[in-house]
Amino acid sequence: MISIFSGRKALSSSAWPKSAIVDALGVRYDGLEHLGDDEGFALYQATDGKLNFVVALVEVNGAPDQIAEIGFLARFVGFNATQSASEFINRNAHIATSGLASGGDLYLIAGVQAAGRFDAASFTLILEAWKRDLMLAIHALSGGQAAPAHPIAGLEKARLSAVNTAPQRDGAPARGGRPLMDAFSYFFGDDRRMAVCTECDGRGKRGLVARKCAACEGEGLVKMTRGRR
Repeated sequence: MISIFSGRKALSSSAWPKSAIVDALGVRYDGLEHLGDDEGFALYQATDGKLNFVVALVEVNGAPDQIAEIGFLARFVGFNATQSASEFINRNAHIATSGLASGGDLYLIAGVQAAGRFDAASFTLILEAWKRDLMLAIHALSGGQAAPAHPIAGLEKARLSAVNTAPQRDGAPARGGRPLMDAFSYFFGDDRRMAVCTECDGRGKRGLVARKCAACEGEGLVKMTRGRR
């Protein structure tokens, strides 16, 4: 299996049907647009509320209707991202990794290889894990740079379609007051009262044996209580 981050079509004995993946994406997200193909990736822009990201499908070589790997890319602009924010994300993310580009943009990227028979319910769990990582990134961003090396981040079409700009207040990025809540409300709507679990620091597990965190039931996120800031 060639990794999705190689930027090439994959050779694989395990693959998922492209049509089933696209159908599942269309059901899950508010908007889904095929951006075209680029360097072995079939690119789709997904919209979840006001959050934009790109889903990249890697076709099996010689079988364009079969997908060997799936990548996700979100780009955050105007948050003045720091290295410490990126490191926090990388310590606590479920399936994603982050990196800083020159100018302070932060890239969040995840890759999943096809394994076994495609199951829509199991695939939905992958999409939910990606959403939790997006929320974790919003949390970190509301609080030696090198551009990410992943090929998906090098695709101009993907970069332009995955942009999420910091919420503005009076023409400038929101600062002071409740910037975290502003960002959650702007991007996630009804999820604006979610917060990273302080008991497990967003990991979903606690202790050396990594038992499921009881406070968040393993989700890494909790509902914020009324009046909490």
